[in-house]
Amino acid sequence: ATGNFVGMWMDDEETLNGYYHVLRQILLKYGICDQWYTDRRTVFVYQRKGSEMTEGSEEGVQFAKWCDELGIDLIETSVSQAKGRIERSWRTFKGRWKNELPLMGITTMEQFNERVEEVMAMHNKRFGTDPEELESAFVPLEMSKEELDRMLTKRRKRKADKGSCFSIDNKRVQLAKDDGTILAVKPGTIVEFRTSWTGEIFGYHNHEYYLIKDAGPHVVSPLSEQSHKGPVPASKKQHKPSSRHPWRHMKI
Repeated sequence: ATGNFVGMWMDDEETLNGYYHVLRQILLKYGICDQWYTDRRTVFVYQRKGSEMTEGSEEGVQFAKWCDELGIDLIETSVSQAKGRIERSWRTFKGRWKNELPLMGITTMEQFNERVEEVMAMHNKRFGTDPEELESAFVPLEMSKEELDRMLTKRRKRKADKGSCFSIDNKRVQLAKDDGTILAVKPGTIVEFRTSWTGEIFGYHNHEYYLIKDAGPHVVSPLSEQSHKGPVPASKKQHKPSSRHPWRHMKI
C-alpha cells in the first residue's frame, strides 16, 4: 500500500453527499476499486439491531446499490485496529492541516473542496510511498461522466395510477421519451425515479431512462367521484293499491 489518498471531501459530518464526491473522484481518476473498507455507519450499510437485520437508512441502501452495480465489495468493521492507516491519518489532519490550510488560503469547507485535488497532491507527495508493484488493481471505468452521474443518484420507487401518473414530491408526473411522447404503463407498474446531485429527476424503467413531465393536479370527474361512492340508489316508486283492494270498498 502506498498510503496515498485517492479521494477526499470535506463536510459537516459523514454524509452520503460527501462519500458520493469521494467515490466519483476515485472512479474518474483511477477506476473501480476491488473493495471499500468502512465502518458500520448507516451511510454505507443497513442499521443493525443485535444479530437481526432491521430496516436500514435510505442513504445506506443508496451507497450499497452503487457498490453492487460497480462490483465493489463493501466490507464493514467497527474495529479501529482494522483501519489503522486512516486512523493514523486523522492525527496528521488534526496536527498539521489546521496550520497548513490557512497558509494556503483555505479557511472554509467550500474553499477546501474547490482545491481538493491540490490538497491531495500535496499530502501524497509528502507522505505517500512508491508501490512495490506497478500494476494497478483498479479496473478501468467503462462509462462516460453522464452515465456515471445517472448511476450515482438517489433512488426511490413509485407505483403508477390509472393515468400512467406517479407522485413525486407532492407532484403528479409522467414518463416522457426524448421526442416528448408520454410512456403509457399499466396501473400498479413500479418505476424507479433517480435524482442526480444537480437536482435533475428522471425515470428508469426496463433499462431505459425517461424524462419527467408535469401531469398537473389530479382532477376527479363527477362520474369517477360517484363511482367511489357506489351506485346511485334507485328512487322509491309510490305504491298504488289495486282496484280490488278491500280498502277501496270501505265506506267512511
